[in-house]
Parts: sequence; structure tokens; C-alpha cells
Amino acid sequence: MKIGTASAEPGEKSYGFLKVTKRPDGTDRGLHVVIVNGSEKGPVLLIDGVHHGTELAGYEAILKLASELDPKKLKGTFIGVPVMDVEGFQDRDRIGHVDYLNMNRVYPGNDRGYDTVQVAFAYFNEIVPKANYLISCHGARAQRSPLTYVVPPAWDDSETVKKSQEMAKAFGVELIELQKQKAAGRLTTHSVEKGIPSMITEIGGNSDVYQNRWHYIDLHKRGFTNVMKHLGMLEGRPMLPQKQIYVVNDVLYNKYGGLWIPEVKGSLEGQPKVYVKKGTILGRVVNPFNMDEEIERIVAPYDGLIIGLFYQPVLHPGDHVIYFGKILKEEINSLNVNP
Repeated sequence: MKIGTASAEPGEKSYGFLKVTKRPDGTDRGLHVVIVNGSEKGPVLLIDGVHHGTELAGYEAILKLASELDPKKLKGTFIGVPVMDVEGFQDRDRIGHVDYLNMNRVYPGNDRGYDTVQVAFAYFNEIVPKANYLISCHGARAQRSPLTYVVPPAWDDSETVKKSQEMAKAFGVELIELQKQKAAGRLTTHSVEKGIPSMITEIGGNSDVYQNRWHYIDLHKRGFTNVMKHLGMLEGRPMLPQKQIYVVNDVLYNKYGGLWIPEVKGSLEGQPKVYVKKGTILGRVVNPFNMDEEIERIVAPYDGLIIGLFYQPVLHPGDHVIYFGKILKEEINSLNVNP
């Protein structure tokens, strides 16, 4: 297999670069790629990271997986693209400061657009078609609690959507958000339309890299390995949690700005999930100079589950204050359960 300067025959590993365009200073902008080509035939799994410059756990996990994979023990091919938006990555910001475009809102891209749009176009047309399965790694944006869930499509009953959900289950985290509606400009919307089973991770976030950086990296890498076992690329079977919860994620917004005081915490992997009853106070907006003056309450619209929350005290009108999960079903796993 060959992508840009990366070229790997069966049983080989190769790192390289796919050139897309040039910056004003003459340096190349494109995508760094790693290929681990197994010695036996099998599916092609593509994993990408850093569509948003502060969502880094997937990036490091891709590098660790690529370093540890032995192509002689692999069936099929692993393709890793650790950093999609290199400008946001370098700027240490959600989006890059060159064209200020969110790469995961511009798919399928355009080969004559701004540089972010060109990179999306090259990825979608030169790398994605080589894959049989796709995982796109994300995490919590700035000023939000870290997240631990995965998102497969659920907008129809097609075989591609079913395989996407099977892959998401095999990834092996407790919380699975079913995406009921297609979202314009998103990679997984377009890759599923191409017939490629796809999912995203929402794991980690830059609010927690000091204390739990390696935890979120390891959650990603364990999930990648689980998926590869599920697909028959590696020996063994996926290790699943005792229970997996399927939800729809409703974002709750505030009307008024002020001082934000959350009354709940997010649901993290390996910790008790935060279930709440309808009407529970999830947080309060108060006068920023008088905490005794309550401006607004955010309450649970129905019985559900806290997924994540905005934790920054300074609140603007219409912020995403709570990620609230409507529980669709809970599955008990009896085989290959993680301790």
C-alpha cells in the first residue's frame, strides 16, 4: 500500500507524508501518515486524530499503536493519520489561525478551497477510499469536562450503519451515543454515505491532561485494539465492560449569562454514572457579583444521564452547559467482560 511517501508491502511498516498544498513560505502542508501492512490479508482500518487542535488523546494513541503493532502478527492493514488539522495542532487551539475553519465541518472538501478545505478534500478522496472501516478521534473542547463515549451513526437501518454500531460496541467503553441525524460537513456522515462503517470517539479533553493524560490515551488504544480483534485483524476477542448504555445526547443551553455553578459532574469511564431524575437541578446561573441572586436554573427535562458539562464559571447566553443523555437501552455483557 502506498500513500504519499509512505509505502508498505505486506509485513512492513512505513511512515510518510501526503503533500496537499504549499504555505506562503513555501513549506508543504499535508498529512503525516503511518501504514502497518499485515503479513496476511484482512480489512483496512483507518484511524485519524486532531480534526480539532486541542483533542489530543487520539493522536498519541495512534502513535503508540503504530509503534507497538507488529506487521507480521497483523491481518489486514492499519492506516494512521495522527494529525488532521496541523495548524490548529501547532496553535494549540480548536481550529487553526490561518483560515479559522473547522475541518470537521467542511467535508467533502474542495481541491481549490482554503487550505483546511483542501486537506479535507485530499483526505476524503485519497486516503478514506482505501479503508474498509474508519475511526475518527475527538474529545471535549476547551472549558468542558472530559468525555468518555463513542458515537456511531443511527440514522437508518443500512448494513453500513449496523456495522458502524457493532464496531462502536466492540470499542469497549460504557457509553455509546447513537447519532440519529446526519450532520452536514462531518467526516463520518460522508464516509458512511460512501459505504464505509465509521464512528467517532469523544474521549478526554484538554481540561484533564495534567492528571489523566495517559488514562485517555490508553482508553483510545485499548479501544483500537478491541476493534482490530472484532475485525479479525488481531488474535483474541474484544474485552467489554459489564454494561453498555446507549443514549441520545441532548445539549442543554442557558438563556442568560452570568456566573455558572454546576450541581452535577460528568459521567467518566470506570466511575459510577451520574443518573438524574426529571426536574433535578443540574446547575444555576447567578448574578456574577452577588451569588445570592439566582438568574436561571438548568433542570433535567426527563430522567436521564449526565454525559458532560461546561465547567468555566464565566457563562455567555446560549452556551452548551450540559450534555444530557436520554437513555435508549442498557445491555449487560456476559462474555469477555473487563474486571
